Amino acid sequence: MPEERIEAFKEVASWKIDSNLEDNERYFYKTFEVDMLLKGEKSYVIGRKGTGKTAIANFLKSNASYDYFVRSISLKHFPFNELYLLKDSSYTNPNEYITIWKYIIYIEILYLMQANESLDSGLRKAIESILPNKPVNSLSRRIKSITSKEFKFDAKIFSFSYGSSDSEDQLSWIEKVDVLEELIFKNIGDATYFIIFDELDEDYRYQSVLEPTGEYLDLIAGLFKAVQYIKSLSFEHKLKINPVIFLRNDIYDLIQDHDKTKWSDLSISLKWTKYSIQSLIAYRLSKAISPEHPVDSFDKVWSYFFSNRTVRFGGNRDKRTSIYDWITRETLLRPRDYIKFIQLCAKKVYESNESEILPSTVTTQDITYSSYFRSELSDEIHVILPDIEKIFELFSRIGKAYLKIEEFKLAYEELYAEGNTTHKDYKFVLLALFKFSVIGNHGNDTNKLVSRHINTEAKLNFNHTITVHRGLYKSLQLY
Repeated sequence: MPEERIEAFKEVASWKIDSNLEDNERYFYKTFEVDMLLKGEKSYVIGRKGTGKTAIANFLKSNASYDYFVRSISLKHFPFNELYLLKDSSYTNPNEYITIWKYIIYIEILYLMQANESLDSGLRKAIESILPNKPVNSLSRRIKSITSKEFKFDAKIFSFSYGSSDSEDQLSWIEKVDVLEELIFKNIGDATYFIIFDELDEDYRYQSVLEPTGEYLDLIAGLFKAVQYIKSLSFEHKLKINPVIFLRNDIYDLIQDHDKTKWSDLSISLKWTKYSIQSLIAYRLSKAISPEHPVDSFDKVWSYFFSNRTVRFGGNRDKRTSIYDWITRETLLRPRDYIKFIQLCAKKVYESNESEILPSTVTTQDITYSSYFRSELSDEIHVILPDIEKIFELFSRIGKAYLKIEEFKLAYEELYAEGNTTHKDYKFVLLALFKFSVIGNHGNDTNKLVSRHINTEAKLNFNHTITVHRGLYKSLQLY
Protein backbone atom coordinates (compact mmCIF):
# COMPACT_ATOMS: atom_id res chain seq x y z
CA MET A 1 0.00 0.00 0.00
CA PRO A 2 1.41 3.46 -0.88
CA GLU A 3 2.85 5.42 2.02
CA GLU A 4 0.23 8.15 1.61
CA ARG A 5 -2.60 5.67 2.17
CA ILE A 6 -0.83 4.10 5.14
CA GLU A 7 -0.48 7.51 6.76
CA ALA A 8 -4.12 8.34 5.98
CA PHE A 9 -5.35 5.18 7.72
CA LYS A 10 -3.03 5.90 10.63
CA GLU A 11 -4.47 9.40 10.90
CA VAL A 12 -8.09 8.17 10.89
CA ALA A 13 -7.16 5.52 13.46
CA SER A 14 -6.10 8.35 15.78
CA TRP A 15 -9.42 10.25 15.55
CA LYS A 16 -10.88 11.30 18.90
CA ILE A 17 -14.55 11.22 19.86
CA ASP A 18 -13.99 13.92 22.47
CA SER A 19 -13.85 17.18 20.53
CA ASN A 20 -11.85 18.73 23.37
CA LEU A 21 -9.03 16.37 22.39
CA GLU A 22 -9.51 16.61 18.62
CA ASP A 23 -7.50 18.74 16.21
CA ASN A 24 -10.44 21.08 15.57
CA GLU A 25 -8.42 23.37 13.32
CA ARG A 26 -7.99 20.44 10.97
CA TYR A 27 -11.29 18.63 11.38
CA PHE A 28 -13.99 21.14 12.30
CA TYR A 29 -16.74 21.04 9.68
CA LYS A 30 -18.34 24.45 9.35
CA THR A 31 -22.05 24.21 8.59
CA PHE A 32 -24.63 26.82 7.64
CA GLU A 33 -25.81 26.78 11.26
CA VAL A 34 -22.34 27.81 12.46
CA ASP A 35 -22.39 30.78 10.07
CA MET A 36 -25.69 31.88 11.60
CA LEU A 37 -24.12 31.76 15.06
CA LEU A 38 -21.14 33.80 13.90
CA LYS A 39 -23.49 36.41 12.45
CA GLY A 40 -25.41 36.59 15.73
CA GLU A 41 -28.61 35.33 14.13
CA LYS A 42 -28.93 32.36 16.50
CA SER A 43 -28.29 31.97 20.21
CA TYR A 44 -29.48 28.50 21.26
CA VAL A 45 -27.79 25.28 20.09
CA ILE A 46 -29.91 22.27 20.99
CA GLY A 47 -28.81 18.72 20.34
CA ARG A 48 -28.29 15.29 21.71
CA LYS A 49 -24.97 14.25 23.21
CA GLY A 50 -22.56 13.47 20.38
CA THR A 51 -24.19 15.67 17.75
CA GLY A 52 -21.47 18.34 17.72
CA LYS A 53 -22.36 20.94 20.37
CA THR A 54 -18.94 20.97 22.03
CA ALA A 55 -17.15 21.09 18.67
CA ILE A 56 -19.13 24.20 17.72
CA ALA A 57 -18.50 25.79 21.13
CA ASN A 58 -14.76 25.17 20.75
CA PHE A 59 -14.81 26.67 17.27
CA LEU A 60 -16.49 29.84 18.54
CA LYS A 61 -13.90 30.09 21.32
CA SER A 62 -11.02 29.69 18.88
CA ASN A 63 -12.00 32.68 16.73
CA ALA A 64 -10.79 35.38 19.15
CA SER A 65 -9.18 38.35 17.36
CA TYR A 66 -8.73 42.12 17.64
CA ASP A 67 -12.46 42.69 17.12
CA TYR A 68 -13.87 39.31 18.25
CA PHE A 69 -13.97 38.60 21.98
CA VAL A 70 -15.09 35.42 23.73
CA ARG A 71 -15.71 34.28 27.27
CA SER A 72 -16.89 30.78 28.10
CA ILE A 73 -19.02 29.92 31.12
CA SER A 74 -19.10 26.29 32.20
CA LEU A 75 -21.33 25.08 35.01
CA LYS A 76 -19.45 21.80 35.34
CA HIS A 77 -18.84 21.07 39.04
CA PHE A 78 -20.81 24.21 39.90
CA PRO A 79 -22.68 24.34 43.26
CA PHE A 80 -26.13 25.04 41.84
CA ASN A 81 -27.61 25.66 45.28
CA GLU A 82 -25.79 29.00 45.28
CA LEU A 83 -27.59 30.05 42.09
CA TYR A 84 -30.98 28.85 43.34
CA LEU A 85 -30.75 31.41 46.16
CA LEU A 86 -30.24 34.36 43.79
CA LYS A 87 -33.86 34.96 42.89
CA ASP A 88 -35.39 38.29 41.96
CA SER A 89 -38.62 38.33 43.99
CA SER A 90 -40.11 41.08 41.81
CA TYR A 91 -40.73 38.37 39.19
CA THR A 92 -42.86 35.24 39.38
CA ASN A 93 -41.51 31.75 38.85
CA PRO A 94 -39.58 30.93 36.60
CA ASN A 95 -38.82 34.54 35.60
CA GLU A 96 -37.22 35.17 38.98
CA TYR A 97 -33.92 33.80 37.61
CA ILE A 98 -33.73 36.13 34.59
CA THR A 99 -32.04 38.92 36.53
CA ILE A 100 -29.12 36.89 37.90
CA TRP A 101 -28.36 35.56 34.41
CA LYS A 102 -28.45 39.08 32.94
CA TYR A 103 -26.11 40.19 35.71
CA ILE A 104 -23.66 37.34 35.07
CA ILE A 105 -23.68 38.04 31.31
CA TYR A 106 -23.13 41.78 31.80
CA ILE A 107 -20.19 41.21 34.15
CA GLU A 108 -18.63 38.83 31.61
CA ILE A 109 -19.10 41.43 28.88
CA LEU A 110 -17.30 43.99 31.06
CA TYR A 111 -14.27 41.68 31.16
CA LEU A 112 -14.32 41.57 27.36
CA MET A 113 -14.77 45.32 27.02
CA GLN A 114 -11.79 45.82 29.32
CA ALA A 115 -9.71 43.72 26.93
CA ASN A 116 -10.89 45.62 23.84
CA GLU A 117 -8.10 48.10 23.13
CA SER A 118 -10.20 49.93 20.54
CA LEU A 119 -12.46 51.29 23.29
CA ASP A 120 -11.72 54.57 25.05
CA SER A 121 -8.89 54.10 27.56
CA GLY A 122 -10.77 56.09 30.21
CA LEU A 123 -13.77 53.77 29.89
CA ARG A 124 -11.57 50.71 30.12
CA LYS A 125 -9.86 52.12 33.20
CA ALA A 126 -13.25 52.80 34.79
CA ILE A 127 -14.34 49.23 34.06
CA GLU A 128 -11.10 47.91 35.52
CA SER A 129 -11.74 49.86 38.72
CA ILE A 130 -14.95 47.94 39.48
CA LEU A 131 -13.83 44.45 38.47
CA PRO A 132 -11.87 42.29 40.93
CA ASN A 133 -8.16 43.21 41.05
CA LYS A 134 -7.20 39.61 40.36
CA PRO A 135 -9.03 37.49 37.79
CA VAL A 136 -11.38 35.00 39.46
CA ASN A 137 -11.35 31.86 37.34
CA SER A 138 -13.93 29.99 39.41
CA LEU A 139 -17.46 30.92 38.32
CA SER A 140 -18.74 30.12 41.80
CA ARG A 141 -16.27 32.53 43.41
CA ARG A 142 -16.97 35.14 40.73
CA ILE A 143 -20.72 35.03 41.41
CA LYS A 144 -20.14 35.24 45.17
CA SER A 145 -17.94 38.27 44.58
CA ILE A 146 -20.29 40.24 42.34
CA THR A 147 -23.39 39.56 44.47
CA SER A 148 -21.75 40.41 47.78
CA LYS A 149 -22.22 43.72 49.61
CA GLU A 150 -18.50 44.36 49.18
CA PHE A 151 -18.90 44.64 45.41
CA LYS A 152 -19.50 48.39 45.06
CA PHE A 153 -19.01 50.94 42.34
CA ASP A 154 -19.95 54.53 41.68
CA ALA A 155 -21.83 55.19 38.44
CA LYS A 156 -20.31 58.66 38.26
CA ILE A 157 -17.10 57.13 36.92
CA PHE A 158 -19.11 56.19 33.83
CA SER A 159 -20.45 59.75 33.45
CA PHE A 160 -24.03 58.93 34.40
CA SER A 161 -25.98 58.32 37.57
CA TYR A 162 -28.71 55.88 38.44
CA GLY A 163 -32.01 57.34 39.67
CA SER A 164 -31.60 59.84 42.48
CA SER A 165 -28.61 58.15 44.05
CA ASP A 166 -25.25 59.91 43.91
CA SER A 167 -23.45 56.66 44.55
CA GLU A 168 -24.12 53.06 43.69
CA ASP A 169 -22.73 51.81 47.00
CA GLN A 170 -26.26 51.38 48.33
CA LEU A 171 -27.58 49.44 45.37
CA SER A 172 -28.22 45.69 45.53
CA TRP A 173 -26.84 43.41 42.83
CA ILE A 174 -30.36 43.35 41.33
CA GLU A 175 -30.39 47.15 41.00
CA LYS A 176 -26.88 47.14 39.52
CA VAL A 177 -28.18 45.21 36.49
CA ASP A 178 -29.83 48.30 35.01
CA VAL A 179 -26.69 50.36 35.63
CA LEU A 180 -24.51 47.84 33.81
CA GLU A 181 -27.02 47.49 30.99
CA GLU A 182 -26.95 51.24 30.32
CA LEU A 183 -23.16 51.28 30.50
CA ILE A 184 -22.71 48.38 28.09
CA PHE A 185 -25.26 49.35 25.46
CA LYS A 186 -23.99 52.93 25.32
CA ASN A 187 -20.28 52.13 25.17
CA ILE A 188 -19.66 48.64 23.79
CA GLY A 189 -18.79 49.73 20.24
CA ASP A 190 -18.93 47.65 17.07
CA ALA A 191 -16.74 44.67 18.05
CA THR A 192 -18.23 41.17 18.32
CA TYR A 193 -18.73 39.69 21.78
CA PHE A 194 -19.58 36.06 22.52
CA ILE A 195 -20.57 34.72 25.95
CA ILE A 196 -20.77 30.92 25.69
CA PHE A 197 -22.76 28.78 28.14
CA ASP A 198 -21.79 25.11 28.02
CA GLU A 199 -21.96 22.04 30.27
CA LEU A 200 -25.26 23.13 31.80
CA ASP A 201 -26.42 19.63 32.71
CA GLU A 202 -24.42 19.27 35.94
CA ASP A 203 -27.53 19.44 38.15
CA TYR A 204 -29.82 17.68 35.70
CA ARG A 205 -32.20 15.18 37.23
CA TYR A 206 -35.48 13.76 35.99
CA GLN A 207 -38.30 13.49 38.46
CA SER A 208 -40.58 12.15 35.78
CA VAL A 209 -40.39 11.56 32.07
CA LEU A 210 -43.82 13.13 31.69
CA GLU A 211 -44.08 15.71 34.51
CA PRO A 212 -40.75 17.45 35.05
CA THR A 213 -40.49 19.86 37.95
CA GLY A 214 -37.81 21.55 39.97
CA GLU A 215 -35.63 24.62 40.33
CA TYR A 216 -33.06 23.37 37.84
CA LEU A 217 -35.45 23.66 34.88
CA ASP A 218 -36.67 27.05 36.14
CA LEU A 219 -33.06 28.23 36.30
CA ILE A 220 -32.33 27.08 32.74
CA ALA A 221 -35.57 28.65 31.49
CA GLY A 222 -34.46 31.90 33.13
CA LEU A 223 -31.18 31.74 31.20
CA PHE A 224 -33.03 31.35 27.89
CA LYS A 225 -35.23 34.33 28.73
CA ALA A 226 -32.26 36.46 29.75
CA VAL A 227 -30.47 35.70 26.48
CA GLN A 228 -33.65 36.40 24.51
CA TYR A 229 -33.94 39.79 26.25
CA ILE A 230 -30.29 40.72 25.62
CA LYS A 231 -30.45 39.64 21.97
CA SER A 232 -33.57 41.75 21.51
CA LEU A 233 -31.71 44.81 22.82
CA SER A 234 -28.69 43.92 20.71
CA PHE A 235 -30.80 43.75 17.53
CA GLU A 236 -32.52 47.01 18.45
CA HIS A 237 -29.21 48.84 18.95
CA LYS A 238 -27.51 47.05 16.02
CA LEU A 239 -24.79 45.69 18.31
CA LYS A 240 -22.90 42.39 18.19
CA ILE A 241 -23.59 41.01 21.66
CA ASN A 242 -24.01 37.25 21.33
CA PRO A 243 -24.74 35.07 24.35
CA VAL A 244 -24.97 31.46 23.13
CA ILE A 245 -26.44 28.52 25.05
CA PHE A 246 -25.48 24.90 24.31
CA LEU A 247 -27.97 22.45 25.79
CA ARG A 248 -28.97 18.80 25.45
CA ASN A 249 -32.26 18.36 23.66
CA ASP A 250 -33.71 16.06 26.34
CA ILE A 251 -33.32 18.87 28.89
CA TYR A 252 -34.66 21.48 26.49
CA ASP A 253 -37.73 19.33 25.80
CA LEU A 254 -38.55 19.32 29.52
CA ILE A 255 -38.68 23.11 29.85
CA GLN A 256 -42.27 24.29 30.04
CA ASP A 257 -42.74 28.00 29.44
CA HIS A 258 -45.41 30.02 27.69
CA ASP A 259 -42.72 31.93 25.76
CA LYS A 260 -40.92 28.82 24.55
CA THR A 261 -42.35 28.92 21.02
CA LYS A 262 -40.68 32.31 20.55
CA TRP A 263 -37.28 30.80 21.28
CA SER A 264 -37.38 28.95 17.96
CA ASP A 265 -36.38 32.20 16.21
CA LEU A 266 -32.99 31.98 17.95
CA SER A 267 -32.63 28.18 18.03
CA ILE A 268 -30.53 25.72 16.09
CA SER A 269 -31.47 22.06 16.36
CA LEU A 270 -28.55 19.75 15.62
CA LYS A 271 -30.23 16.97 13.68
CA TRP A 272 -28.46 14.72 11.21
CA THR A 273 -29.68 12.22 8.64
CA LYS A 274 -27.77 9.40 6.96
CA TYR A 275 -27.37 11.71 3.97
CA SER A 276 -26.60 15.07 5.60
CA ILE A 277 -23.86 13.51 7.69
CA GLN A 278 -22.06 12.37 4.52
CA SER A 279 -20.77 15.91 3.97
CA LEU A 280 -19.16 15.90 7.40
CA ILE A 281 -17.60 12.47 6.80
CA ALA A 282 -16.31 13.56 3.38
CA TYR A 283 -14.70 16.60 4.98
CA ARG A 284 -13.02 14.62 7.76
CA LEU A 285 -11.76 11.84 5.50
CA SER A 286 -10.40 14.37 3.00
CA LYS A 287 -8.51 16.18 5.76
CA ALA A 288 -7.23 12.87 7.11
CA ILE A 289 -5.39 12.36 3.81
CA SER A 290 -3.74 15.74 4.36
CA PRO A 291 -4.71 19.02 6.08
CA GLU A 292 -4.25 20.71 2.69
CA HIS A 293 -6.19 18.08 0.75
CA PRO A 294 -9.23 19.51 -1.07
CA VAL A 295 -12.60 18.29 0.15
CA ASP A 296 -13.62 15.50 -2.19
CA SER A 297 -17.15 14.30 -2.82
CA PHE A 298 -18.41 11.69 -0.39
CA ASP A 299 -18.36 8.88 -2.96
CA LYS A 300 -14.80 9.66 -4.05
CA VAL A 301 -13.19 9.93 -0.63
CA TRP A 302 -15.24 7.04 0.80
CA SER A 303 -13.92 4.74 -1.93
CA TYR A 304 -10.37 5.84 -1.02
CA PHE A 305 -10.78 4.15 2.36
CA PHE A 306 -13.64 1.66 1.94
CA SER A 307 -14.25 -1.29 -0.35
CA ASN A 308 -17.29 -1.11 -2.61
CA ARG A 309 -18.21 -4.70 -1.70
CA THR A 310 -21.48 -5.23 0.11
CA VAL A 311 -22.02 -6.71 3.57
CA ARG A 312 -23.85 -10.02 3.63
CA PHE A 313 -26.22 -10.59 6.55
CA GLY A 314 -29.34 -12.46 7.60
CA GLY A 315 -29.82 -16.04 8.72
CA ASN A 316 -28.69 -17.42 5.38
CA ARG A 317 -26.46 -14.43 4.60
CA ASP A 318 -28.69 -13.85 1.61
CA LYS A 319 -29.26 -10.15 2.29
CA ARG A 320 -26.89 -7.41 1.21
CA THR A 321 -26.27 -3.81 2.16
CA SER A 322 -23.54 -1.24 1.58
CA ILE A 323 -20.83 -0.72 4.20
CA TYR A 324 -22.11 2.81 4.78
CA ASP A 325 -25.67 1.64 5.37
CA TRP A 326 -24.41 -1.11 7.68
CA ILE A 327 -22.54 1.44 9.80
CA THR A 328 -25.54 3.78 9.75
CA ARG A 329 -27.80 1.08 11.21
CA GLU A 330 -25.40 0.81 14.15
CA THR A 331 -25.56 4.53 14.96
CA LEU A 332 -27.98 7.11 16.30
CA LEU A 333 -27.14 9.32 13.30
CA ARG A 334 -24.69 11.25 15.47
CA PRO A 335 -21.27 12.35 14.19
CA ARG A 336 -19.63 10.80 17.24
CA ASP A 337 -20.96 7.33 16.39
CA TYR A 338 -19.72 7.44 12.78
CA ILE A 339 -16.34 8.81 13.88
CA LYS A 340 -15.91 5.99 16.40
CA PHE A 341 -16.90 3.23 13.98
CA ILE A 342 -14.70 4.56 11.15
CA GLN A 343 -11.81 5.05 13.59
CA LEU A 344 -12.07 1.41 14.73
CA CYS A 345 -12.11 0.14 11.13
CA ALA A 346 -9.10 2.28 10.15
CA LYS A 347 -7.16 1.05 13.17
CA LYS A 348 -7.81 -2.57 12.14
CA VAL A 349 -6.64 -1.88 8.56
CA TYR A 350 -3.53 -0.05 9.71
CA GLU A 351 -2.55 -2.76 12.21
CA SER A 352 -3.14 -5.60 9.75
CA ASN A 353 -1.54 -3.78 6.82
CA GLU A 354 -4.63 -4.24 4.64
CA SER A 355 -5.30 -1.97 1.67
CA GLU A 356 -8.91 -0.96 2.41
CA ILE A 357 -11.78 -1.35 4.84
CA LEU A 358 -13.60 -4.53 3.83
CA PRO A 359 -17.03 -5.83 4.85
CA SER A 360 -15.25 -8.32 7.11
CA THR A 361 -13.40 -5.42 8.76
CA VAL A 362 -16.68 -3.72 9.54
CA THR A 363 -18.42 -6.79 10.93
CA THR A 364 -15.47 -7.79 13.10
CA GLN A 365 -15.41 -4.31 14.67
CA ASP A 366 -19.08 -4.59 15.63
CA ILE A 367 -18.27 -6.04 19.05
CA THR A 368 -15.86 -3.27 20.03
CA TYR A 369 -18.17 -0.58 18.65
CA SER A 370 -21.19 -2.05 20.43
CA SER A 371 -19.36 -1.88 23.77
CA TYR A 372 -18.57 1.77 23.12
CA PHE A 373 -22.18 2.45 22.09
CA ARG A 374 -23.54 0.83 25.26
CA SER A 375 -21.14 2.84 27.42
CA GLU A 376 -22.15 6.09 25.70
CA LEU A 377 -25.82 5.40 26.29
CA SER A 378 -25.20 4.46 29.92
CA ASP A 379 -23.40 7.75 30.53
CA GLU A 380 -26.24 9.67 28.93
CA ILE A 381 -29.11 7.88 30.66
CA HIS A 382 -27.83 7.05 34.14
CA VAL A 383 -29.04 10.33 35.70
CA ILE A 384 -32.57 9.29 34.74
CA LEU A 385 -32.22 5.55 35.19
CA PRO A 386 -29.42 4.87 37.71
CA ASP A 387 -29.99 1.15 37.10
CA ILE A 388 -29.49 1.36 33.34
CA GLU A 389 -26.79 -1.31 33.34
CA LYS A 390 -29.11 -3.73 35.13
CA ILE A 391 -31.77 -2.94 32.55
CA PHE A 392 -29.30 -3.68 29.77
CA GLU A 393 -28.52 -6.98 31.49
CA LEU A 394 -32.25 -7.67 31.60
CA PHE A 395 -32.41 -7.48 27.80
CA SER A 396 -29.49 -9.92 27.67
CA ARG A 397 -31.36 -12.26 30.00
CA ILE A 398 -34.48 -12.08 27.81
CA GLY A 399 -32.20 -12.74 24.84
CA LYS A 400 -34.42 -11.19 22.18
CA ALA A 401 -33.99 -8.03 20.14
CA TYR A 402 -37.71 -7.98 19.31
CA LEU A 403 -40.22 -8.50 22.09
CA LYS A 404 -43.71 -7.65 23.19
CA ILE A 405 -44.30 -5.09 25.92
CA GLU A 406 -45.80 -7.81 28.11
CA GLU A 407 -42.58 -9.83 27.92
CA PHE A 408 -40.55 -6.86 29.13
CA LYS A 409 -43.14 -6.06 31.83
CA LEU A 410 -42.97 -9.54 33.36
CA ALA A 411 -39.15 -9.66 33.27
CA TYR A 412 -38.82 -6.14 34.68
CA GLU A 413 -41.29 -6.69 37.51
CA GLU A 414 -39.31 -9.80 38.45
CA LEU A 415 -36.13 -7.70 38.48
CA TYR A 416 -37.84 -5.14 40.72
CA ALA A 417 -39.14 -7.83 43.07
CA GLU A 418 -35.56 -9.06 43.46
CA GLY A 419 -34.58 -5.57 44.62
CA ASN A 420 -32.29 -4.98 41.65
CA THR A 421 -33.89 -1.78 40.36
CA THR A 422 -35.35 1.33 41.99
CA HIS A 423 -38.14 2.31 39.60
CA LYS A 424 -41.29 0.29 40.13
CA ASP A 425 -43.15 1.49 37.05
CA TYR A 426 -42.01 -0.41 33.95
CA LYS A 427 -43.75 2.18 31.75
CA PHE A 428 -41.50 4.92 33.15
CA VAL A 429 -38.49 2.80 32.19
CA LEU A 430 -39.77 2.09 28.68
CA LEU A 431 -40.56 5.77 28.06
CA ALA A 432 -37.02 6.73 29.09
CA LEU A 433 -35.48 3.99 26.92
CA PHE A 434 -37.59 5.08 23.96
CA LYS A 435 -36.72 8.75 24.50
CA PHE A 436 -33.04 7.92 24.16
CA SER A 437 -33.59 5.45 21.27
CA VAL A 438 -32.39 2.42 23.21
CA ILE A 439 -35.62 0.87 21.97
CA GLY A 440 -37.92 1.60 19.07
CA ASN A 441 -41.28 0.29 17.86
CA HIS A 442 -42.15 -2.06 15.05
CA GLY A 443 -45.72 -1.95 13.80
CA ASN A 444 -47.67 -5.19 14.11
CA ASP A 445 -48.47 -5.11 10.40
CA THR A 446 -45.26 -3.56 9.10
CA ASN A 447 -41.53 -3.95 9.52
CA LYS A 448 -40.98 -0.18 9.59
CA LEU A 449 -38.89 1.02 12.53
CA VAL A 450 -40.28 3.88 14.61
CA SER A 451 -37.51 5.48 16.67
CA ARG A 452 -36.78 8.95 18.02
CA HIS A 453 -33.32 9.05 16.47
CA ILE A 454 -35.05 8.89 13.10
CA ASN A 455 -38.13 10.95 13.98
CA THR A 456 -37.86 13.15 17.09
CA GLU A 457 -41.66 13.41 17.22
CA ALA A 458 -42.12 9.63 17.49
CA LYS A 459 -44.14 8.30 20.43
CA LEU A 460 -43.87 4.90 22.07
CA ASN A 461 -46.84 2.70 21.15
CA PHE A 462 -47.47 0.26 23.99
CA ASN A 463 -49.56 -1.93 21.70
CA HIS A 464 -46.70 -2.60 19.31
CA THR A 465 -43.57 -4.70 19.48
CA ILE A 466 -40.45 -3.03 20.83
CA THR A 467 -37.00 -3.57 19.37
CA VAL A 468 -33.57 -2.93 20.83
CA HIS A 469 -31.31 -0.62 18.83
CA ARG A 470 -29.05 -2.62 16.52
CA GLY A 471 -25.91 -0.93 17.82
CA LEU A 472 -26.46 -2.74 21.14
CA TYR A 473 -26.88 -6.22 19.70
CA LYS A 474 -23.32 -7.44 20.20
CA SER A 475 -22.78 -5.98 23.67
CA LEU A 476 -26.11 -7.41 24.85
CA GLN A 477 -25.52 -10.71 23.02
CA LEU A 478 -28.70 -10.38 20.98
CA TYR A 479 -28.65 -12.13 17.64
